Amino acid sequence: MIHHTDLYHPHNDPDDHWDLASLYGLMARGDIDLKGVVIDHPSNGARGSGAPTWGDPALFAVGQLNHLSGRSVPVAVGSSQPFEATREYSRTGLGVGGGALEFLLRALEMSPEPVALTITGSCRDVATAGKVAPEIFRSKCRGIYLNAGTGTTDPTRGANQEWNVLLAPDAYRAIFDIPCPIYWLPCFETNEFRVATHGSYWTFSQGEILPELPSPLQNFFLYALSRSEDPKWLQVLERAPDATLLRSFGEQRRGMWCTAAFLHMARLSCDLEGNLLHSGSASSAREVFRFDPIRLVLDNAGVQQWTPASEPSDRFILRVLDADRYAAAMTRALKTLLLGIGPSRGEGK
Repeated sequence: MIHHTDLYHPHNDPDDHWDLASLYGLMARGDIDLKGVVIDHPSNGARGSGAPTWGDPALFAVGQLNHLSGRSVPVAVGSSQPFEATREYSRTGLGVGGGALEFLLRALEMSPEPVALTITGSCRDVATAGKVAPEIFRSKCRGIYLNAGTGTTDPTRGANQEWNVLLAPDAYRAIFDIPCPIYWLPCFETNEFRVATHGSYWTFSQGEILPELPSPLQNFFLYALSRSEDPKWLQVLERAPDATLLRSFGEQRRGMWCTAAFLHMARLSCDLEGNLLHSGSASSAREVFRFDPIRLVLDNAGVQQWTPASEPSDRFILRVLDADRYAAAMTRALKTLLLGIGPSRGEGK
């Protein structure tokens, strides 16, 4: 799979670091082959948000996790050029940032098996790649996991007014036209920050997980959370974790959106207690989420309407089956993934 993210240092939202570590946890279990990471260009801000308050793409965050896991996952920076829905794109002449698009397309082309893509930030690069080479997506993309938008289609309740959508609205709309399966995870159901049936959002207390992680992985998170200016981003992993920072950041809650996408993409499910199960081994009565087939009606703003599909469809939407237990189940699943990364807790101090 290929992960597309808005991972920065200093961060915009450090959920992206938790997400990236989750993928390394899935690799450690043998559930996925992470073929690469593409990070949004830092100028890629939402309309009306002003100058970016975040830093540059956190290339070294990938380097840190590569070091901890013994991997060599490549990383690229996306395009700074806006997506143009009416433009005829070609594979040549993509300009600055075109290297990331070429990386995406080559990774799909060269893979012996279809590849899944996750979008957890702007849709710009994947939408452009889809316009450049739709035939590659048709034959080589197992599915795009789109973490963006709202489940509601009511404009008065926030339809299509979510951060990842506003980063590149035309690109968000264009994703649904790419000829491959689309697994849509609206970030929220409406414009409210709460767990809901058709929203992927959940939160956890970082103190539920941080103290239990191996020391080097604790330092990975502390480096990001503290917006560290220490240039020794590799050596910092081997230090004794700062107890004050651990306590301080452990008291904070963290919003999350993408865990269900990662699990499903890895052909895993999660039961109501947060146990990881291989897809098909859990009955629907025990699962905390699933993806339902839908039919979509699109307009210039994005999703105008969606309805359950009565016939086969390759468009799906996340459905949270138990809103009361979803956050706790996701927290346990996340912890399980992260505990598989790096040396045991007694090493690396």
